[in-house]
Amino acid sequence: FGFKIGPAITRTAVSGISPNTPRNTFDFHLGFMYRYRLNRFVVQPEVLFAPKGGLFTEARLGGGTNVIRNNYNYVSVPLLLGYMPTEGLTLQLGPEFS
Repeated sequence: FGFKIGPAITRTAVSGISPNTPRNTFDFHLGFMYRYRLNRFVVQPEVLFAPKGGLFTEARLGGGTNVIRNNYNYVSVPLLLGYMPTEGLTLQLGPEFS
């Protein structure tokens, strides 16, 4: 078992014509994982807390800008299945529930 922490760069997509310009946000995700190994096969459930969202720069009439921040807090539960072709290299894939 172990803890996970890492950077997360997110951006909210805007479609159509909008006065809002999306910008990237930089946050961290954190959580923990457990790896069960059976010979060359691996099952790795994880629980992660990840803030997601983005920043918008909104143009105001008459000049100036506003910065609007969208924040969404997610709890994700990935279930990774893996294969170890050699020691030190694991190929993983699986669904994520959040």
